[in-house]
This record gives sequence, C-alpha cells and structure tokens, in this order.
Amino acid sequence: MKYKFQYLLVLLIVITVTLTGCSINFTSGNKANSKYTQDSSRIVAENWVKYNSPTFVFDGTDLQFMQSTSLRCQYAWMYEFKFSAASSGYGNRKGKSPDGQKTNHTIQVVVQKDKVTMAISDDQYDELTSNSGEIIGVDQFERTCQ
Repeated sequence: MKYKFQYLLVLLIVITVTLTGCSINFTSGNKANSKYTQDSSRIVAENWVKYNSPTFVFDGTDLQFMQSTSLRCQYAWMYEFKFSAASSGYGNRKGKSPDGQKTNHTIQVVVQKDKVTMAISDDQYDELTSNSGEIIGVDQFERTCQ
C-alpha cells in the first residue's frame, strides 16, 4: 500500500509538470543559464573593432581572431585580435600625412555582459578613450569587477 501511494504521488507530479509546461533545470552555475556567452561576446568584440575602434576604422584591414580568455568577472571575456594598418599610429589620424608604413597591431577587447568595457591596442593605446597615456590593463580591470 505504501509503495502504491509513492508511485501515485510520483506519477501525479510528473503529470502536473508535463501539463503545466514546467521544466526543471539541473545545470549548475550562472554562466550555463545566461544569455551572455563567450561566443556571443566574441561577436560583440569583433563588431566593435570593425565599426568603432578608431585605429581599425581609419585604415585597418585583415582583422583576425587570435584567442580568448575567461576573466574572473562574471560574464566577462578578453578577446585578442590582430590586424594591419596602412600607416603607423593610432586612432583617427585624419588630417595627418600618412607615412605609408604598413603596421601590424594587436588589440585586446574585454566584453562584459555584451558591452565592450576595455579595448587596448598594442598595450599602448586605449581605443575607448583615444588616450595613449596611462593604460588600464586586464589585471586592473579584474580588480574592479562589477
């Protein structure tokens, strides 16, 4: 009798869950259930470089993905790309005489929750602020996780 009651209870629960469309998610960790993924963030990073990075937009070509790194911050990844520019320098160099010196660049882009929060070219130039002074690196970014 005891087993029949348990069987009926389990059957009732299964039927209820099925009829209501409920599902139980047995995955652990927030990242597995998040709309923020490493792949979608890579697309955000690549599009940002193509359409917003002053150095690439000015005269960059041949953008190539190199690697990605998961960061300690939640939903944050660093992506590294390389590209060539028709002349040396950084940012929008409009009005300056191009030197014609083909230059290879490496850009590191941090994406957190589908937003670019850091973009540094050659460890020298901040593509977000167009500054070449004090550059905030990935380590410092991780210390200020939001």
